[in-house]
Amino acid sequence: MMIDDYVLYADDDEDDRFFLSLSFEKNVFDKHLEAVSSGNELLKFLENHKDQKGLPCLIILDQKMNGLQGEEVLGILKNDDRYRHIPVVMFTTSHHFNNTALLDEYEVGVEIKPDILEDWETIALKLLEHCEAFKNKTNNYS
Repeated sequence: MMIDDYVLYADDDEDDRFFLSLSFEKNVFDKHLEAVSSGNELLKFLENHKDQKGLPCLIILDQKMNGLQGEEVLGILKNDDRYRHIPVVMFTTSHHFNNTALLDEYEVGVEIKPDILEDWETIALKLLEHCEAFKNKTNNYS
């Protein structure tokens, strides 16, 4: 499966989805953001778009969502051969992530959600660095 130039983001907070989407649009990044409102929707998106799109260069998971939590979705992704190689970043409001063993096991990044609007652009750039690192590691990037 080819890797495409998009980032897939799951967060049940509509404002957070809006601010990150706005940051991507405003900065005209070479990658676009696909945002869904739950872990279940993220898994459905991947399944439904496997033939139309390549896989995302990055998956961002809100740590605490309604339904499947970010850590649960992470476990599903990393135990599926189709998705395990895709970098994942956990997005959280907390400065303390309790399950650091899980992060180490799956080599997952953690980013703190910004408090002010101006910082969303900075965090968007940091998130895109994960795509660039992945691009440099893989030969099947389109």
